[in-house]
Amino acid sequence: MRSTPILVLALGFLAGGCLPDYVGSAPGDLSGAEPDMAHDNTPPAGEPDPIEGPADLAGTVTIDMFVATGTSSIALSDATATLRLNETKTVTLTITPNGATGTGTLALANAPAGVTATFNPPTVTLGASPVTSTMTVTSLSSMTPVSSAATNVTLTVGTATSTKTFGLTVLPELLLSIANGVVLTNNPTAFGGASIPVKLIGAGTKITFVNMDAKEHRIHADGTGGVAHEGNNMAAAPAVGMPGGTYTQTITATGTIPLRCHVHPGMTVNVVVQ
Repeated sequence: MRSTPILVLALGFLAGGCLPDYVGSAPGDLSGAEPDMAHDNTPPAGEPDPIEGPADLAGTVTIDMFVATGTSSIALSDATATLRLNETKTVTLTITPNGATGTGTLALANAPAGVTATFNPPTVTLGASPVTSTMTVTSLSSMTPVSSAATNVTLTVGTATSTKTFGLTVLPELLLSIANGVVLTNNPTAFGGASIPVKLIGAGTKITFVNMDAKEHRIHADGTGGVAHEGNNMAAAPAVGMPGGTYTQTITATGTIPLRCHVHPGMTVNVVVQ
């Protein structure tokens, strides 16, 4: 009994494939047969291909996601500030999130050389309600005065930056303050420093003394650099943090000007005019 072709056909169908046609062989005779490789195994329309498996779904799927946020706005308690040389002023910032979220860093951009700014706090976290920070702006005594500078207060949250223009002027006038409770004897820093540099600008640079102390003081000079030998008593401050009397002179020449309090000679300072 010749059962070989039946067995081969059965195995072929069980394997889920199709056997190739054999040419030149009688039924059951496989000797010398060659497969017809041009046989079309395409399945009928609508039927799955028995040879091909499921499609390969492996790979990377990228989903673009974004969070819609607003742009925070900055309001200043003072839109401009005028500083004298060696003076400090504070400005309150109010930041309204407008839908923006995250932690931002505050800075003062485009400030002229010699002007520094610090913030308290230096970073703010944006949420549902406005937040505040205090900006402290300071001018160095030795800087070149500026008539007008358009600086910018900035808040950077991630890649987004909010800005607010802050106008700044620095006058050619040196400010020296006598602090409340100042040490009266052997005190070379009674006016803020032992040696304070300042530039001579144009026809002269003003120097103004402000008494913040609870005692009266009087400025004494050697009459050099255009500063008078002695001024009048500067009234004591009416309360802590409030200025008392002032005294202003105009420096007209370069050099070192030694100054002291006439009432308390231990309070001294050297103003170095460049």
